[in-house]
Amino acid sequence: MENEYDGKLSDLRPLYEWHQEHLNRGGVLFPTFGSLKWFIRQHRDELVNAGVLLIGVGGRVSLVTPKFGEVVYRNFFKVIE
Repeated sequence: MENEYDGKLSDLRPLYEWHQEHLNRGGVLFPTFGSLKWFIRQHRDELVNAGVLLIGVGGRVSLVTPKFGEVVYRNFFKVIE
């Protein structure tokens, strides 16, 4: 998969913030933060290779780009086809 991100570091945000926004918009694919983290464990390489997920190491939070949701949804629906 081609890298989807070519923006600025200031565009990055913590994964937990993305999940909260997902819930606030009425998102039902990931009803808990744990369900999102499980999905990421299953598709980690794809998301990292797409350049939309930076895995936090040593207690640091994982960061996501603005295209994270788009890539996650695309992968999610590809899995259930």
